[in-house]
Amino acid sequence: MVSAMSSINWADLVKDAGDVAGGNYEPLPDGDYDLKVIEVKSTVTASGKTMFKLTTEVQGGAYNKRRVWDNLVSPLRTRTLWLSSSLRWLL
Repeated sequence: MVSAMSSINWADLVKDAGDVAGGNYEPLPDGDYDLKVIEVKSTVTASGKTMFKLTTEVQGGAYNKRRVWDNLVSPLRTRTLWLSSSLRWLL
């Protein structure tokens, strides 16, 4: 049995969604941009490191109001830090 979903061209759907929403997901050209932080979510990676998920927006210029997403991961493991501080209190 063939699913109706198998006949969908996903590349066309993504393009159409971008056209309708006015979104453009092509990378910004190299350069410096003023960004406004819209949202930050803190989470823990599978390896136990703290990660911040950022949503930012370009302020001014040719790419004004363009959204930029990034993930910043701490090199330290959250659980290790917690465990170290807990053990210190026990000693």
